[in-house]
Formats: sequence, structure tokens, C-alpha cells
Amino acid sequence: CFSNHLYALAGAGQLFGFQTVGIIRGEPDPQNPTLKWLIKQGMVCHFVTRQTYQQRHDPTYQAMWQARYPNSFVIPEGGYAPAAMAGVGDIIEELSTHDYDMLCCAVGSGTTLAGLAYANRGQRQLWGFCALKNAHNLEDNINHLQRAYGEQVYPFSLSHDYHHGGFAKAPPALISLTADFFQQTGIPIEPIYTGKMVAGVFDKIRQGQIVSGSKLVLLHTGGLQGAQGLAYLSAKRALKAKQQR
Repeated sequence: CFSNHLYALAGAGQLFGFQTVGIIRGEPDPQNPTLKWLIKQGMVCHFVTRQTYQQRHDPTYQAMWQARYPNSFVIPEGGYAPAAMAGVGDIIEELSTHDYDMLCCAVGSGTTLAGLAYANRGQRQLWGFCALKNAHNLEDNINHLQRAYGEQVYPFSLSHDYHHGGFAKAPPALISLTADFFQQTGIPIEPIYTGKMVAGVFDKIRQGQIVSGSKLVLLHTGGLQGAQGLAYLSAKRALKAKQQR
């Protein structure tokens, strides 16, 4: 587990003084840096099997957890809920004093892009770069969120060409790109979400799909601890290979 959402939620719970609970697919790992952070911030972690985790969208399964934690507020995987739309829309308000032509973001569940699209209301070009492979229903999911929030659907563009093998896949070329980006800008990015968006933007510039002189805003959605998770997994694999020699 290297969930950005659980990481942020645990930190918010510690900062603002509310109890957090995480339903986590997989086994406990005392050395996992993300899990160590969650526990340090006071999150109660429940580990479930992959088979059980498949029930996460089932109302009966969700009701079971709500009965266990009365008065709890359930946040779906990826934050995919109309309640997230207002907070994401604030980003458009914050950018209202800036001159730009296009806003770009990485896309997982589609919640961020949905909130941006609704608040943007078609005023500027909005382009999302999908981090998942075979996310065929993503456009429909994004439009569903917009309708659930405000009964309107506003335009956006979504590219499926830069997932680099699928969610949490980070081939060497992508890792190299994130390192080069940091060296040139001083801005750290990770290869799970933001790095894929940056790779997509650079490619579209090379192809001429983003014209010279365009003023772009690249939304950094965080997730830097995901890079820490990749480093942890790499170290585990190296240690295992060494032990097997």
C-alpha cells in the first residue's frame, strides 16, 4: 500500500483532530514507509484480502463498516464522490487571476478532472492524462460525477496514451524524465501520476498538438510519497535477489 489518499487523510486527521480509518488491500508490512506514516498519524488500519476488497463498492459492505464506525464519513477509493468536487473546484478559483490557456492534470479515478471541468465551465482548455491502463469508462465516470454534483457536464480532453504500462508502473525512461525535470526546475515529481502528465505534455508539444506560445498550467497533485514507495519496493527486490544468490 502506497496510497496517496490514505497518506493525506491520515495527515489531515492528525492536523485537525479527527479519527481516521483505512481499509487497506494487502498484508501488514511493518517496514512499509506509507503504513508507518499512517500508524504514526493515528490512523486505524484494517487489512483485507484482494477478494474482500473487490466488495468496496457494494452498499452492503460499506454499511457493515459504517455500522462498525457510527457517524463516520466514507470516502470512496480515489475520492470518487460528488463531495470532492467543491474542493477541487477551488483550484480554478485560485487560478482566476492568472493568464493561461490550458490546464493539465494527471488522472486516476477522474475526480480531480471532474471537479476542474465543472468549475472551469469550458472557459479554458482542460487536458487530463490518464495514469491507468484500459480505463475505458473513465470519461463516463467523470461526466457522471459532474451530473451528480450540478446536473451539468462541461468539456475536457482526456489522453490514454501515457500510462506507461498501467497504474504504479514506472519504466526507467519515465523515472529518468522525473529526475531530469527536478534537475532543471527544482520541482520534485513522481512517476505514478504527475510524471506521466509531464511526459504527456512534453510529447504533445513535440507533436505540435500544444502550439508554441501557449501558456500552460501543470497541476502538481502531490503523491511524492509514492516515489518513496517505489524506492522501498526496489530495495526489497534487490535484497531478495541478493539472498537468493
